[in-house]
Amino acid sequence: CLLDLLPAVRDRGWRALVAAPGSGPLFEAARAAGAETARIQLGPYGSGSKSTTDAVRFLADTVRLRNWIRLQDADMIYLSAPRPLLAAALGARGRPVIFHAQHFLGKRYAVATAGWALRHARATVIADAHYVAAQYTPHVAPDLMHVIYNGVSEIPFCSRRFFRDRFWKIGLIGRIAPMKGQADFLRAAALLPADLINARFIICGGPMFAPPEYLEEVQRLAAGLPVDFLGWRTDIAGVLAGLDMLVVPSTS
Repeated sequence: CLLDLLPAVRDRGWRALVAAPGSGPLFEAARAAGAETARIQLGPYGSGSKSTTDAVRFLADTVRLRNWIRLQDADMIYLSAPRPLLAAALGARGRPVIFHAQHFLGKRYAVATAGWALRHARATVIADAHYVAAQYTPHVAPDLMHVIYNGVSEIPFCSRRFFRDRFWKIGLIGRIAPMKGQADFLRAAALLPADLINARFIICGGPMFAPPEYLEEVQRLAAGLPVDFLGWRTDIAGVLAGLDMLVVPSTS
């Protein structure tokens, strides 16, 4: 979503500074889109239940990031992850904050913390679904809440010819992690009677931010089923174009 946004920022003559933890192709793509980049310290955090070490690290990261944000010459702060939201709210100094909500947090303490930060910053929230927006509505004024679905600009509306290869291609797209539901997808696939449906099951995505045991479980459930693992792909439009049915079992 950030990389989709940057060309519009550039075309308006605005300056963009992209800050993210770690290093990787995001920085290269952001610079190619005309943005400056900065590396920040945030994490790493354990998956699943958080430990005392995670809590201490989060507090330290929040203070450090708040101080960094305060010093930046920015007219507006945009972020699409809940973890740095508290630091952004504390470091904004009255500047507009836009939070692009793309996940259902689930945990009460996470929603409470994010809600306080949104109220403190009087942030504008852009949610990618009404389901995601619902967790923030008690904390955000109606005029500051917007639902805008994520799109794939490379696929125009067009007629589709299904069942073209004599079997259905039923797929799931997302990083391999418990919240994305690959295990549930494969359990459901195993329940389909082979004599009623001729299908191949597609899993597009790589393992990220998830315990290795989950990938092992997904591979175990895939054994004996007609499953294709595509790995991490950037051409999502092409993946979607090759599917007859997209399944979204994500819990977040």
